[in-house]
Amino acid sequence: MKTIKNLFKKPFPAFIIIPFLLIVFILGFFCGQRYQDRKISLIKINNEQHASESHIETEDRHGDTPNDEEIKIASSAQKLIGLSTVPVVKKPFYKYLEITGSISPDPLKTAAVQSPGNGVIERCFVGVGSIVKQGDPLCRIKELNDNNAQILYAPSSGIIMSASLSEGKTIDTITTLHSIADIEELGAVFDIYERDIEYIKNGQSFIVRSSGAPGIDFKAHVTFISPRIDEDSRTIKVRAQVINSGYKLRLGMFISALIPGEMLGNQLVVPERSIQTAGGRNLIFVREGDEHFLVMPVRLIASSAGFTAIEGAIKNGAEVAVDGTPFLLAEFLKSELVDEHKH
Repeated sequence: MKTIKNLFKKPFPAFIIIPFLLIVFILGFFCGQRYQDRKISLIKINNEQHASESHIETEDRHGDTPNDEEIKIASSAQKLIGLSTVPVVKKPFYKYLEITGSISPDPLKTAAVQSPGNGVIERCFVGVGSIVKQGDPLCRIKELNDNNAQILYAPSSGIIMSASLSEGKTIDTITTLHSIADIEELGAVFDIYERDIEYIKNGQSFIVRSSGAPGIDFKAHVTFISPRIDEDSRTIKVRAQVINSGYKLRLGMFISALIPGEMLGNQLVVPERSIQTAGGRNLIFVREGDEHFLVMPVRLIASSAGFTAIEGAIKNGAEVAVDGTPFLLAEFLKSELVDEHKH
């Protein structure tokens, strides 16, 4: 035992230590190199296997139509979400101009009421804002020269825009007592950008709508196109005459209108709400049977007045989903996730 202890107490000679360390280093290098080569080989095998599986997955999911996929929606589910379809229609497609304006009185259809003689107003029957019909009494006047009284009547139907009188006031034959604006046909003013003015024609008919009278279409036509352009806004004033159906439009109301603009030729047209977007693709859902829908990518050409012109493999007359498309998109994305999880 003492001999062994004494042996470790003595330092090893250099001619023994140096060769030993060299042998250990060489063995470590070769073992590490073999491990690295094996690791690289395993990675290559794994990548080739993954690529092969991905190729099989793509073929299984897409078959002969790599851009289209199909989803199934039970008939009961279609009823719950209120799913509806419409046919794709090929027709001339216009890019409509969306213009806004306001209702204003037509100066050519405003009647001024004056007294036939000097006198004193005894009684007023109407005021500013009152709607009158032709022949309605406006006020009673007592003549200055005698005690006779006479009544002034409305010369036309419309709304009282101004009334510069009060009971007991002395009047003459020059003063305008009432100003009556015709409200059966109102004026409208629009500001049209110079780039769009080529689509506006004098006498052109169009439809006007207002949020103050929802659901009602008011017929209108252009009566005047200003020869002058506003240098600041680069717009041109356009006046129109609007038929005030049911007297629903009021002076100062904001209105909007759609004017047919650029014609893009015959296009496949679908409602805007039939299109859903996912992963940078615009998708429509084409009915393939009672419970099957083909998910088809399309290219958007232009949208206008709630409709969109599209390009794609879809055919004229095909039935596309309109209401309920967000639900169809959700089902499609869910099926995509399930397929990815399986593979």
